[in-house]
Parts: sequence; C-alpha cells; structure tokens
Amino acid sequence: ELNSKVELICDGKVQRLPASAQGVIFLNINSFMGGGEMWDQKNDMWWPNDKSTLRSFTCDAADQNCFTPSGQNDGLVEVVAVDSVLHLGRILLGMARPHHITQASSVSVRTATPLPMQVDGEPSYLYQPSSLEIRPIPQPALMLANDPASFPFSQLTRHPLARHLIQMYVRERGF
Repeated sequence: ELNSKVELICDGKVQRLPASAQGVIFLNINSFMGGGEMWDQKNDMWWPNDKSTLRSFTCDAADQNCFTPSGQNDGLVEVVAVDSVLHLGRILLGMARPHHITQASSVSVRTATPLPMQVDGEPSYLYQPSSLEIRPIPQPALMLANDPASFPFSQLTRHPLARHLIQMYVRERGF
C-alpha cells in the first residue's frame, strides 16, 4: 500500500518498497529509537527480501544489492523500511531487522497523498502531495564555548564518551 503513496528515488534510481512496508526510515547514523540497530555493522549482513543467505560486504560494483557498513561521514544515507510499530519494537529488542532498501548520496521522496512523518523524532504532517530531497551534509556543525577552559562538559552531556571526545578535540586544537 505504501508503494502506491510514495515514490522513492535514490541516486536517480526508483526503489520499490516491500509490500509489507508501512514506514520508511532515512538514517545517517546506525541508531534509531534510542539505540535500535538499523544497519548491520558486522562482516556479513542480511539482504533485502532474502533472509535465507548471508553475503559479505565485499562484492562487485555491478551487484545492486551490495551494501557497506554505515558511517556518519561516508556521504551516504541509509534507507530502510519497517512493517509496523510491532516490527520497530522487535528491531529495538534485537529480534528482527528492518528491510534494507539502499544506500544513496541523494534521496528524493514524492508523495501522492498527504502523509504523517517525523523529522529527528518530531512529528510532522505533509498536508498535500509533496516532494522532499534528502542529502547528507559534508561537515557537521560543531559548537564550542568562547572560553574552553571554563566549558561545562558535565552540563553538556552526561555520557562519558561524549565528554571525553569533546575534551580530546579541545586539547588537539590547542584551545
């Protein structure tokens, strides 16, 4: 049913969604819903609509189903489809995988009808047939305090790895 409402064009090629798909997710990181792994990062991964075999990430360029591990700096958007809210819950628990559609440097989405959507977790609604363009930005924004010596790392985030990475960046840049 979603195929009749949404046209998905990735790097100039029309992509078909699985007949069971009720949602499409566009990712630039391998995380969704607080940590659900949406794109396999191992040496082998499941392939779309063929869960009986595993293939390696190393493949011929002519292989249209060839996917690589996701990376936030690889210039690609990962596109996955999900069947339902229950499917999303099973993905979060590690009991299921989303349908891997493709990886692309540019994605166009054209809707034939009004549709609900989310952008970075915020609900939204397309009130009329619409066209969206999705592309990763080459350099993410980074905000630093004017006086890094007094920068309140503990107030920025409670995650120790994030705090450590920010401190390393400040030391490396000589602030």
